[in-house]
Amino acid sequence: MKGWWNSTPDEEILRFESGRRGPVFGLALLALAAYVLRDSLMEAIHCDDCTLQELVVWNIAPLLGSSILLYSSAYLLSTHALEIDSSLRVIRVSSELFGLRWRVYAHGFDEVIRVQRTADEDTRDSGVIVVKGNKISNKYVAEWILGDEQEIADAIGVPFVDRT
Repeated sequence: MKGWWNSTPDEEILRFESGRRGPVFGLALLALAAYVLRDSLMEAIHCDDCTLQELVVWNIAPLLGSSILLYSSAYLLSTHALEIDSSLRVIRVSSELFGLRWRVYAHGFDEVIRVQRTADEDTRDSGVIVVKGNKISNKYVAEWILGDEQEIADAIGVPFVDRT
């Protein structure tokens, strides 16, 4: 889902939001992570003669694997947004899962150097917001702003560079 809108007439916030990337695959990853965690917990409960060191060594891989699965499922089930707040002079990129913001990047307008479109091997074109040498938009944010780079640059007050 792609769209720009002002959130309220009083505020000057441009918000660009995506839909969920893969709810079916995200739910499958969540179920797999829950299964791995449950299995690991049941092993720890039923092992009476195991030492704490053995439990940690045997369960470190399942715990790391399930944390990766949980992060992946949270990313796929989240909605992601790019907000430009002209009144506070802040640009934010956030991820929200069931009403809970779990990842937010915020930068002031004075930190943003430029908005650019670059040639990308995967998508051929991608829009990127450059903050003092660092890119704050990943591949998906780049897809959201593709075609609207000039409008974003004008809202922030930085130049738009087309490097395709």
